[in-house]
Amino acid sequence: MIEKILAYILACCNNSEFEQTTVALISENLKISRSQVSVVLNKLVKENKLIRIESKPFCFISVEYLKEKGIPFKNSLYASIDDLLSNQEKKDFEKLVGMNHSLAQTVKQCKATISYPPNGLPMLLYGPTGTGKSLIAKLTYEWARNQGVISKNGQFVQVNCSEYANNPELLTANLFGHVKGAFTGAEKDNEGLIALADNGVLFLDEVHELKAECQEKLFLFMDQGIYHRVGDNEKWYKSNVRIVFATTENPDKVLLKTLMRRIPMTITIPSLEQRGTQERIELLYDIFSQEEKRLNCQIKMSSKVYNALLQSKMPGNIGQLKSSVQSCCINSLFDKVNDELEIHLDSLPKDLLQQVYANQKTVLDDDEYIYMWTICKGTIMVQKKFFN
Repeated sequence: MIEKILAYILACCNNSEFEQTTVALISENLKISRSQVSVVLNKLVKENKLIRIESKPFCFISVEYLKEKGIPFKNSLYASIDDLLSNQEKKDFEKLVGMNHSLAQTVKQCKATISYPPNGLPMLLYGPTGTGKSLIAKLTYEWARNQGVISKNGQFVQVNCSEYANNPELLTANLFGHVKGAFTGAEKDNEGLIALADNGVLFLDEVHELKAECQEKLFLFMDQGIYHRVGDNEKWYKSNVRIVFATTENPDKVLLKTLMRRIPMTITIPSLEQRGTQERIELLYDIFSQEEKRLNCQIKMSSKVYNALLQSKMPGNIGQLKSSVQSCCINSLFDKVNDELEIHLDSLPKDLLQQVYANQKTVLDDDEYIYMWTICKGTIMVQKKFFN
């Protein structure tokens, strides 16, 4: 009987069907009395063959499964499956939802461009707002550092060019640095961000906001890695920087052709809609898991809330999805009971609620609710719990 129960739980874990390992379901599927199942499960937990998840109803995870997957664990009891699985430290692109699916080619291009001999090549990330361009740039830097492509001491320096749209001179001074007295207010020498990013990555976001003269000032540095500081046209400075650009606009229309010729790799980032339902489920899982950790509670939501978040149009892409989830949590925050946050339809932000009203005959919540840990990460399947 013990081996039969262990084999059943291992099979469920391998299929990501963690919710099938409760006492009731093990008893029902294996035709063993609940009392016997309960005694065996408690014994196996004490023998460090199973991990018990305290989210009611209790479920059990195979230690053999965790070892096979390389998932670290220290305790025999965990509050939730997410608490257990989050012990596995992810590195660089492993944190990126879709790295092996819709973003596989993107990841491959980023790795190749940043590591291209001898010092990498510039790349441009192009896609709608909220698609994760900044995250991809940061993960590219982390990957390069982890792989020894760039120095462990190299920094990731991010500049939002839109902040300097009306003051290109200030951007030039901040990028290349300046000497004392170069302009009014320059009371001391400033090395600049290019020097700060030496042996690291300089990320120029919203690069379409750069005036033509600013784009031109990058040419010499991109070609030879040398530059002047503002106010000093005699001394040359050097910096070994890998440059990543990002834009939401068609680069062929907003960037100088002479700049585009210096960027051999343009990487198009897909919108949320283009990434499909499966990855949207994974993104929802990740975002809600982050909020559970922040709020130190479990989150459950009505099935209509879940479907609205899964199916509604999101012109702001992942950024809007994350904002919508946080809005739901904010609107439900003071309805928390016994360390559970319950999200109802009226917790949705207004724009999504309007879509629900427009597309559904009824907008009343039913008594069907979903816990975050029952959303099987990486699959279309969504398991549900019912409450009286």
